[in-house]
Amino acid sequence: MSAHQNRILCKEVSIDYITATSACGPTTRNLCAFAKWLVSQEVQEGCRARPWSNTGYRGTVAGSIAYGVSQQGGIVRASNQVSREHWGQLLSLADNVTRLDLQVTLRPLAGTTATLRRHHRELLKAPRQRGKPIKFKVYYGPDGPEGIHIGRRVSDRFGRVYDKGLESGLPEYQGYLRYEVELHRKVAYGMAQFLDSQELDQRAMLHYVHTFFTVRGLSTSGTWHIPMDPAVFLHGAQDCELPPAVNRSRPEVVKALRWLHNSVRPCVERLTALGLAEEVQRALGVHSEIRMAHQFPDVLEKESVH
Repeated sequence: MSAHQNRILCKEVSIDYITATSACGPTTRNLCAFAKWLVSQEVQEGCRARPWSNTGYRGTVAGSIAYGVSQQGGIVRASNQVSREHWGQLLSLADNVTRLDLQVTLRPLAGTTATLRRHHRELLKAPRQRGKPIKFKVYYGPDGPEGIHIGRRVSDRFGRVYDKGLESGLPEYQGYLRYEVELHRKVAYGMAQFLDSQELDQRAMLHYVHTFFTVRGLSTSGTWHIPMDPAVFLHGAQDCELPPAVNRSRPEVVKALRWLHNSVRPCVERLTALGLAEEVQRALGVHSEIRMAHQFPDVLEKESVH
């Protein structure tokens, strides 16, 4: 079998869920103001905004974003597309991250059911960790295994592998497995900070998810490949090779532009609509006409590594 034929196709590598919190004060106002804007974007996409409450927090939820405030401060929970695109901004506005989910969605060479069945056998034979057997649960359906949970949900690290096509019911995920690692408390915050410091955060996510499962006995044959960014590869469980083209993509610039687009643009648009365009220009130290709402999407589409 050639190297190309032995390549496992990765559909997605991303942050799939984030819970960000803040203490009372300016941090809460800024975090919730950004979350309110995210809610408005979900509403524009057709989602319905409705009241939301959880563990003493009260606020609003729409689509994949929820936020609330309490005497403790503020909380924001984002998932799916929202967390994938905005986790960095939420981290920068928050005081803490209490949950962070990393996911890799790929099409296994042997198919989803056969791969999950193989993982079940591997877990049964997996070596003990710190003298204890690995805790796991395998969920079977009428046609075979559909998902596996590894570890305990209440621990700092919890893993799951499941048939994304069955779980979502969406045709674009048919034949794909999702490998997901759920992090909590200090581990979640530390990982979020680490990923934010990386110029190639997708590579770091891919490596961490791959390592989490391989050290627990699950084998991966072939190479995990991300077609949306052909420069990102993971060879086995160890090495990540990046051709020079990736280093010329200026990811730090992309992150800065994304932050301007998501965090600054809404404020500029609001003030400009109030007739304060000149004041905005003076505050920003620019003298040309502000066209952020029209220019930034074009720049991001051309420059984004995601």
